[in-house]
Amino acid sequence: MADTDRLLDVPLGKRQIQAFYGAAAPVYDAATVEFEARAKALALDAMHRKPGERYLEVAVGTGMSIVEQVKRTGPAGIVGIDLTPGMLSLTRERLNAAGASSVPLMLADARFLPFRNGTFDCLFNSYMLDLIPAEDIGQIVSEFRRVLKSGGRIVLANLTEGEGADVAFSEDWKARFLKDPIQVGGCRPVLAGSFLRAAGFTEVQRTYCGGTGSWPTEVVSARAPGPT
Repeated sequence: MADTDRLLDVPLGKRQIQAFYGAAAPVYDAATVEFEARAKALALDAMHRKPGERYLEVAVGTGMSIVEQVKRTGPAGIVGIDLTPGMLSLTRERLNAAGASSVPLMLADARFLPFRNGTFDCLFNSYMLDLIPAEDIGQIVSEFRRVLKSGGRIVLANLTEGEGADVAFSEDWKARFLKDPIQVGGCRPVLAGSFLRAAGFTEVQRTYCGGTGSWPTEVVSARAPGPT
């Protein structure tokens, strides 16, 4: 069975997602940090960003990942976007507190990234594709490829199908999603590799992160195709 055949669809539109995450922004960290932190750290390690490289984080959320990237490699060249004004406000507060007020943040939709072709050396995105309707994932991943330079790097972290002892957790999550998607934030497990390959990405690699203290998460890295 193909990865795309296993994907549950998300019946929530853009405005519903904005409304939910706008309302959830003040309490989002309390509900998620414990379960996302290990996978996000692994994903940032996989990014291997060099200081000064043009770096885009799509869906910055409350800003924990982008601030960590600033701490690791400095603020020069970093840009962040999110669909929700409330999340951007929290990220701005975090960046200001970290002495990185110069990092630009933009309200933007990942389906239509407001950047020229080949703008960025690397792109980071975490816990977003798992709440995107299936019909839009291909378009978003194609946008990721478009704004990356030839040979540019991408790292994704997504809620995914549980493995081993995590299978039961994933099955329960999907059952709750089917009953009422909003109770799990509109998120369901994703396997992103097939979407990346379909968009032309190469060197696609996947690492599973789960177990105690972490939601079942895939960390997927790849490169935009280089010159032929």
